Formats: sequence, structure tokens, C-alpha cells
Amino acid sequence: MPGVLQAPCRSRPGRPEQPQAVPGFRAGEFRIFETPDFQDTVSRDDTNRSAEGTCDRSLYRDIHCTGTADSCLLSVDPSMETAAVILLIILLPAALITWRVRVSGCGLQAWFLYQVARFYTSLMFRLRATGHGSLPEEGAALIISNHTSPVDPMLIWADMRRCWPGPRIRLPGFMMAREYYEIGGLPGWVFRVMQSIPVDRDGHDMGPARAALRRLKEGHLVSVFPEGRINDVTPDGRLLPGDTGAAWLALKARVPVIPVYIRHAPRGTTMLNSFLVRTHSFLIWGQPIDLSAWYDRRITHELLEEVTDLLMTRLAELGGVPTEERPASPPETSAESTRRADS
Repeated sequence: MPGVLQAPCRSRPGRPEQPQAVPGFRAGEFRIFETPDFQDTVSRDDTNRSAEGTCDRSLYRDIHCTGTADSCLLSVDPSMETAAVILLIILLPAALITWRVRVSGCGLQAWFLYQVARFYTSLMFRLRATGHGSLPEEGAALIISNHTSPVDPMLIWADMRRCWPGPRIRLPGFMMAREYYEIGGLPGWVFRVMQSIPVDRDGHDMGPARAALRRLKEGHLVSVFPEGRINDVTPDGRLLPGDTGAAWLALKARVPVIPVYIRHAPRGTTMLNSFLVRTHSFLIWGQPIDLSAWYDRRITHELLEEVTDLLMTRLAELGGVPTEERPASPPETSAESTRRADS
């Protein structure tokens, strides 16, 4: 049966007035219900006016009077009902997505990419984590992690949102090798959306370090793999010696350092193949490392090595693994490090 709208109106011209009230009906009230038949149908040429104005006949298939002076039955066109339902189905999800993008504070592209990353890491890598709460929802922080797979940045970013109760999605700002950042296509788009910072492997260009420092001073996140490369030698056994760049950033920006240890990251024969390996990945978030005792000391190569060893020790303890001892730095490397410390 078609849906019928009951609305107050005057009876059809020529019908005697019957002022009695309709049981259960209040003036100005509209109801949707079913009716078995349509008798005494008013033609479209008749005038039907309510107390508040003229009824819009274009919205209704026919008008059926009940025989009272207070009400008539308006049968809604089924095609209009279908169009309204379709419009509702389209508008409600669009409004919900718009709201979620707005409260996330990261923009549509980053929001969409984050949803894909979270779904994919849960489905493909069965990502789990512990220690949530150490990463702040607001303010700058430096994230350091071990590095055993090309998928590590996705694992960290997909789990970051669980570190705070609010709806905000923060961008990790990974420092990554320039050759990967400049790949182009879909990977390049992903790296740019995540606001990654390309770094030359030779370490002579201070531009990326200064860009990361500006990002921290502006209150954003920066993520670093202190080992400097993927550890394919002892990925589950011990950490490689750390580079002093993370220590330099932490001391210059004076921000908390958040360690996160990754276990069972997917590792394949190629970068792309690593994203297709099913695993049970696990993240361990550690408490912020306080470096305030070093803030007022002059930054030298020896100080950077001391702080770096501290950071790597805390990261290794988090994962329950040892770290390799730092080899003696050749004279030229020490000089270069000192130049960077004084920058």
C-alpha cells in the first residue's frame, strides 16, 4: 500500500461542513499511514488549502478526503519517496565523512590515506600494540624506532591514533632516504601526504636536519630511525649503532623523545614484496625520554654520542635486545659531526 499523509485541510467544495473532531488527531498534525482504498478522490483541478497555505499538489499522487472538515488524505508519489531515500543514503555518509575529516585536522587526503593504512595493517599484518599514552595529542615530539622493514612507517602511523582519546590524526613527518621519496607515482604521493622529509644518505646536507628542526619548533611530530638504514643483518637480534642526528634534533628542539620498538615487521625480498607478507606485527611504545639534563650543555660531538647511546639503550631495553657498540669515529667524521653540532 502506498504511504498516505494525513494533513488538516478544508473539505472538497460542495461537501457540507462537518466540524466534528477526528479521533486521535490534533490540528496541524501530519501522519504517515496505510489506507486500503481511495474513495471520494478529489481531482487535481480542485483547490485544497490548509490553514497555513496552499498544499503543493506536485508532491502528491492524489488527495483523499475523509469526510470531515478537519482532515484529508494525501497520497505521496512513490517516485518521490524513492528519490528522497536515495538522497538520504548519499547525503548522510557524505556529511559524516566531512565531519570526521574536519575534526581530524589533517585534510582529506591524509584522512583517507590513514583509513587505508589502518585497515590494511589490521588485515594484513594483524597489528597490535602496547604502551599507548606516551605520544601527545598536541605539541612537538621526536619519535625514534628500530628499522627492520620498509613497512615500519606505515605500522607506526597506523597505530599513532590510539595514543590519545581525541579524533585528531597527526602526521608523523618521517625522515627518509631521498631515493625513496623521489620514486614518484603512488609511493611518492603517499610520502608527501605523510609530510616526510627526504634525506641524502651521505649526511653532508644539513637542509633536511634544519627542516626537521623547524617542524619540531612549530609543534609538529618528527619520526627518525636512528640506525640510519634497514637492519637486515640482525633484525631480531640487536640494534645497529645509532646516528647522532636524532640526538642533535632532540637537544636543539628541546622536545620529548618517544621510543617505539617494532617486532615482527613484514620483511620481503623487495620493498613492494614486504607489503604483501602476512605477519603478526607488534609495537611497544615507551615512556618519553627526558634529556633536560643535557639542554644547558654545549653541543659537541662527544655530547651527541653520549645522548645517542642513551637513546639507543632505552630503545633496546624496550625491545629486550642488545645494541652494538659504537665503532670509533674517524677524524673526518668527528669533525663533520662537530660542525653539525655547532650549526
